[in-house]
Amino acid sequence: MDETQTSTTPGYRIKLFLKKAGVFLIVKALYSFPGTLSGFIKYHFYKKKQFILILSTMRSGSTLLKALLSNAPDIEQIPEAFFQIDNNKYFTYNKFYKLSSSDVIVLKEPSHYPSFRNYPQFPNVEFKTITLVRNPLDTIISLRKMNKELNTFLSDEELLNYWLITTENLINKKNRVNNITVIYENLIERPVEITKELFKFIGSVKKEGVDTYSRPEKYKWEWKKDDGGDVIKSLRVQKVEKDYSNEKSLINLICQNQRVLNVMKEFGIPQVWNKSKNK
Repeated sequence: MDETQTSTTPGYRIKLFLKKAGVFLIVKALYSFPGTLSGFIKYHFYKKKQFILILSTMRSGSTLLKALLSNAPDIEQIPEAFFQIDNNKYFTYNKFYKLSSSDVIVLKEPSHYPSFRNYPQFPNVEFKTITLVRNPLDTIISLRKMNKELNTFLSDEELLNYWLITTENLINKKNRVNNITVIYENLIERPVEITKELFKFIGSVKKEGVDTYSRPEKYKWEWKKDDGGDVIKSLRVQKVEKDYSNEKSLINLICQNQRVLNVMKEFGIPQVWNKSKNK
């Protein structure tokens, strides 16, 4: 995970000095000019591209969703991309435009630990959003596995707070124009139906839904870039029976947090622990 700069780091102090001196704005303008000019030309004289942003926590199925959508001939599967860009419209358009030759570019950037409180911040271009949410129990269990691979150590309380703040932030985005909400559990239960609806929402040339997908052609799935686990490599939507018998303390932690329960109710996220055969 990238660490955010603090007031004690040299980089932050230099940036603050340059900003106060007015130099920062000049340097930023000079840096942005080539991309801004290229973006202006692409925006006004080339065929328009459509950008789709997937909003989610980590371990909510965004890699799976992106892979399913890439079945469409006008959508290419690309790695996780940073879409929270603070720059002018044409610079940002140029940066996104170059990510793929496809007409539709799906950008996946989940909330990360250092910056989750301010997630998401939208770029200054036209776009549609897919808000993807998953139940906190399975999200936290999956986050534990990912954290172990990345040597990151966070308690269940910290992980639940990460899920809660991020998902609360997404509540404010789900009713925006050009947004569609996807519940991960519904995607797993009814992948063909959900993806058909998404292709229609996007305006893709593909009309039928899917439940299988292919490996990326230009990169590999791996931690820090996408899902690095084994399930994604099956190339088919998998409904896995879960045993939560060893997760009673985590379930209690979730059920005792009224804010978490309120967010789940707002989105219609199921309490999967009530459906498990091994409670």
